[in-house]
Amino acid sequence: MYRLERTSNNSVTVLLRSSNQQPLIFDSYETAQAFAYKLNVHLSKPPPWEVKPYH
Repeated sequence: MYRLERTSNNSVTVLLRSSNQQPLIFDSYETAQAFAYKLNVHLSKPPPWEVKPYH
């Protein structure tokens, strides 16, 4: 299981589901990476979203 997060000024932001504020969890690393890539393409500036293992 994986989730997306990004760090800015030592504060971590986790990507949440819009409906219930729970972290958006991915079953495979490839799926999470593809989703992160799509999000990062639209970012005008860092920090980028990164894939992190979810426990």
